[in-house]
Amino acid sequence: MLLSLLKSMFRWRGGRSGVCRDQSQIEIHFERGRLAQGAGRLDEAIREYQLVLGYDPHSVLVLNEIAVCFSRMRQDERAAEYFRRAVLIDDTFAPALVNFAIHLNDNYRSEEAEEYLLRAQHIAPGDPHIDGVLGAIRMLHGRSREASDVQLSAWLKSFDKQEFAHSYLFNYGFSSEHDVSAAAAEHIFWGRTLAAEEVRDAEFDAYLKSNLDLGHRKIRIGYLSSDLRKHSVRFFFRPLLEGHDRTKCEIYAYYDMAWEDEQTIAIRDRCDVFREIANLPDSEVVRIIRQDRLDVLVELAGHTSITRIHLLKNRMARVQMTALGYPPTTGLENIDYKVVDLQAAPLGTEHLYAEKLLRLPDTFWCFNPLEDTPDPSEPPSTRNGYITFGCYGNIAKISRRVLVCWARILEQLPSSRIVLKAISFQDEGSKTSIRSWIESSGIDLSRVELVNPDPPERLYDAYAEVDVILDTMPFNGGTTSCFALWMGVPVVTLSGDALISRMGASMLHALDLEELIASNDDEYVSAALRLAMDSDRLGWLRRNLRGMMLSSSLSNGKLFAGQFEKKCVDALMECSPGSDVVDSRIDLPVLPEDEILRRASYVLRTKNFSAVERILDYCKSAYPASVGERILRSSLMELNGDLEGALACLSQAYTDSRGDTRAYGLCVNAMRVELKLSNYDSVLGWAESCSALGPDAAALAHMELYEAAARAWSGGLSVPGGGDLAVERITFIVHCEGGDRRADIATNIGMVMAGGIYELVFIEGDSWIGQFEEAIRAVNEGVVVLMKKDASLLNQGAAQELMEAIQNYDVVGVAGSARLQGLKWFDAGFDHVYGAMVVPSNDCPGCYELSVYGPSGSRFRGGVVVLDGVFIAARKEVFESISFDSGLQGSQYLSRLDWVWRAHEHGYRIGVAPRIGLMKRGEAAEAGSVWVECARRFNEKFGLSPMLEAEVVAGASVLLPEVEYAQVVINELYGGVCSET
Repeated sequence: MLLSLLKSMFRWRGGRSGVCRDQSQIEIHFERGRLAQGAGRLDEAIREYQLVLGYDPHSVLVLNEIAVCFSRMRQDERAAEYFRRAVLIDDTFAPALVNFAIHLNDNYRSEEAEEYLLRAQHIAPGDPHIDGVLGAIRMLHGRSREASDVQLSAWLKSFDKQEFAHSYLFNYGFSSEHDVSAAAAEHIFWGRTLAAEEVRDAEFDAYLKSNLDLGHRKIRIGYLSSDLRKHSVRFFFRPLLEGHDRTKCEIYAYYDMAWEDEQTIAIRDRCDVFREIANLPDSEVVRIIRQDRLDVLVELAGHTSITRIHLLKNRMARVQMTALGYPPTTGLENIDYKVVDLQAAPLGTEHLYAEKLLRLPDTFWCFNPLEDTPDPSEPPSTRNGYITFGCYGNIAKISRRVLVCWARILEQLPSSRIVLKAISFQDEGSKTSIRSWIESSGIDLSRVELVNPDPPERLYDAYAEVDVILDTMPFNGGTTSCFALWMGVPVVTLSGDALISRMGASMLHALDLEELIASNDDEYVSAALRLAMDSDRLGWLRRNLRGMMLSSSLSNGKLFAGQFEKKCVDALMECSPGSDVVDSRIDLPVLPEDEILRRASYVLRTKNFSAVERILDYCKSAYPASVGERILRSSLMELNGDLEGALACLSQAYTDSRGDTRAYGLCVNAMRVELKLSNYDSVLGWAESCSALGPDAAALAHMELYEAAARAWSGGLSVPGGGDLAVERITFIVHCEGGDRRADIATNIGMVMAGGIYELVFIEGDSWIGQFEEAIRAVNEGVVVLMKKDASLLNQGAAQELMEAIQNYDVVGVAGSARLQGLKWFDAGFDHVYGAMVVPSNDCPGCYELSVYGPSGSRFRGGVVVLDGVFIAARKEVFESISFDSGLQGSQYLSRLDWVWRAHEHGYRIGVAPRIGLMKRGEAAEAGSVWVECARRFNEKFGLSPMLEAEVVAGASVLLPEVEYAQVVINELYGGVCSET
């Protein structure tokens, strides 16, 4: 199944040829195709899209949509054909790259999928779908912690896109590095920051306040799920459904899937009311469920892939519950109860759930296939002469802790083997990953068999191949463990603190098999060894386990349903109007303050202001005295144009902080707002207050920038000219096609070089390295400057500033870093970067800001190893001594970064001279397959992560009233002597 299918990035995107013989017909057929595709009529959609291709055969948009349709129809070869055509025509069209990666990953070709994701990431680094698919690949390879990190990135990039939140939350529990309190805090964070459409209904509100009156009617119980079909949930739901006492209950089902199968039909036939809601908007679903006037609504999906769990933030029944489909808390406090049992959720674990715990007396689930299944066979050890252990299911559940235990078990039983069976083993990348994981844990790979899943008709037969199932930790097996027990195969489980790691304990306790439940690693190993060496016990369990299940509530639907119905009545009485029952929920875990603020800052950069508000409200409720919350709240006001409100917010927070040393952040941000309001004296007053608090280095950099701006701008815009140093000949070489930009560059260079000796050389075309080297050879003497076409010099004394820098250093730029950390020169972070330049503002379209990287102070700074490639100066002999890497021909940026690094390695001194004064307009980012190949080469050359996305705050910035306001601030900041980092 596809993870998700990207919507088109553009209303129309044809091929590179721009062919459009009849735009109106194209629009008509494309719209028809889009509507048919949305309604699931994929054959019709393809026919309409093919008509569009008749007009424009090179439309990457349409080729992508056709490929998506074929992929959904499981016509994999046709889908791949159209995806390849699309990316061949335009390898910068991110939707086709990502959709193709999804398709490849769904077909267990994850390594090839990752290649396309790498291309897409360089083209559209802010696209959350890329992170989402990458997370799915990491899960497929069993790398749950890495998957969790990248899925969080996807969620923050599109915070209100529920599919990303669900993926992150569902997969969070797989990693053994996350404790149960942290998992609960993550879910509660989601619940309290959820943007759910509020659907008001006065009549329904009146119904909720009316008398319960259960003595004169049946209880109306509704079930909400997308899994009422051939899905693992049906093994647990159908026994409950068929066990309900219809003299007491009226059953409603709300099916959230666009197709049905024989299981759907069987479920529909056993419901009093069955409603299909897959194609309905959220508000209509809420209205329909409310009209049914349910007593109890039970959602069965939690944060699984297809869910409308968010709808339960609206109340749609007297009592709302979650059950069966999802082990952790949902995080929604408007869900009244979570169905559990005392083994799954022992006393003292109530704080791990946003819901109240509705504990059933035996077990919280009931498994019965309700179909013909083979009888259990004899244990395979009776014919093999050795024990075969097994673990079937998701390999992401296999933690390092469990593998170490398995290694101990296998060591004690030298002839034993273990069989791992997983759907992901159809993918070679997954197999490679798990083999490495197993081997590093001390297990001999020759004793491990990796097996692909069986076809449906052999689902139960597979359990005849193993003697004992070894459960996983921290995420226990669920359905697979029930399959094993049904087929007479005992399960040894290792229990933890929360339901996700106590599912095995719940099953085994219901069967009176406590000897198979371990509470620590030693007990787990001992239980497995004891059972493996007791052939009589293995045989007895093989013959009797199914009968034990059928006589208990673990598989007896009527018994289970009776227990559940009684608990529903109890819950209704507790929640009925006038009830004096006190809500038993206690203080719930919260995320650390710094993590909440980090997420708010990240989401703020995506311009999702309403989401930032909700995150900050959550932060304030958890940490009422948070200085960071006040700062971000003021930033939100500032971005919304309310400067006075932002200043008032910061001032009040500073007053309330009462000298807290963390309050320097309030001072610094107040300085920025005062600067925007042109209150220069106030800026200086805040600076005095801030300095007394002892700000850290990053805050100090901001403070110095704002203070310098206030001093410079309050005194006018007089910029000192150049000094008396003689200027040598300077040759500027710029890669630029003909046109107006060449004239602008010539005017700019002429201005700053007035009275000096200079030459301006333009080169063009893709083979710029050869042209550059030729231009260098033509230079007779002096300094050569390699400058990008989007750059302009601001300082009329730039030539003299450059000449003085060249006396101290062999290679000079305006900004650089003392470390090479990533694809960007400033990836090394605040402590390692230095310099300044004027760049387009991220927050004010059409505006510019002065960005200052790292600490200010020195006029020149050495100890640098890479420079921003927009401006690189050196004498002719330096450029001639080190050639550019021809393998990076496709990226001027990376080739210049690489060249400076190699100059450093050859012993040349690299220096930064910010007062040269540079502005860059910001060209479109490099993209396409050539750029991707350059990035790949660069990553491999320096051992960098190919998927690195650094989150660094390299310095400070200030919005400029006008561009010419920048140089006076730069001169104010960088007046010190030459220094080394």
